[in-house]
Amino acid sequence: MKRLLLILILTLSFQSLTKAGDIKDFEIEGISIEDSILDFFNENEINRNYFPKSNKFYYSSFKIDNSDKYSEIQAIMKDKDKNYTIQSLRAGKMFHNKIDKCLEEKKILVKEFEKIIGESVQPDNIPKYPHSNSYPDSFIYSTQFEFNNSDLIRIYCMDWSLKVQNKTTWKDSLSISIMKAEYRIFLNEEAY
Repeated sequence: MKRLLLILILTLSFQSLTKAGDIKDFEIEGISIEDSILDFFNENEINRNYFPKSNKFYYSSFKIDNSDKYSEIQAIMKDKDKNYTIQSLRAGKMFHNKIDKCLEEKKILVKEFEKIIGESVQPDNIPKYPHSNSYPDSFIYSTQFEFNNSDLIRIYCMDWSLKVQNKTTWKDSLSISIMKAEYRIFLNEEAY
């Protein structure tokens, strides 16, 4: 009887770790990595926006009107994939010059993910850092969960400077990205 109980406990523990270690188990508005975007949007709604200097991946953005959490979703697919299989998924919510509110919601979201993921993947908190050389007065506040296979979940607030906001339509925002390792490598080494 003790042996059966031990086997049951070990089996249940292993299953929870396995589930926590696979980004396909996470959803944004019911959509997951490796789903077909055609299950949610039709081909007419899928605009192909290619990354500069490459046509390996493209992205499509979709406005979401009936969500309390996000105002848009962006799905990334491989070029020439007739199944429209999602390789990366990002959702965002605008905050219109309310970075403190964004940071509060980010903190809540990070805690939710910590509970789901458990101790199998530790968060990497990256404090305020400049967006880029092009936007040195705009800042990112990021927390990442990197899995053993280099898949990544990233939760971040984007704090655009007033100068950038006045020149563009960009607003402060909270975003969550779920991406497969192959797409991360593409972003870091080829896309820009």
